[in-house]
Amino acid sequence: MELLMAIPSGIASTHTLTDIANAIRYQSGENRRCMPGEMADAVEALDGTQEKGGMQYPYEAPHFGKMTVLPYISIANAIRGQNGELREYKPCEMAQAIRDLEWEKPSKAYALLMYLSDGETK
Repeated sequence: MELLMAIPSGIASTHTLTDIANAIRYQSGENRRCMPGEMADAVEALDGTQEKGGMQYPYEAPHFGKMTVLPYISIANAIRGQNGELREYKPCEMAQAIRDLEWEKPSKAYALLMYLSDGETK
């Protein structure tokens, strides 16, 4: 006999999802919209090399609907993968956590020319 486990679901707000999407666009500098199922991949793709400040979309009329928790779990995992923290995130905390992500700037490489006493260079 095969056991089927139900995936937990809850009520999702378009305001929370808009906040998360705006935070992703802020970090990525992009203007594209993304669906809840695409948000975790978008967070994972952030690396700090993009110019911040992508399009910030205004709230539309608030809508509430049933959605599985899987997109939120994936987004939280992507945030933890970026910031190295182990904490849990409520959906309403995810946008700020994404905005707070920081990356070390790559160090500049310098070439060093050495003149040896016998006239050779390295």
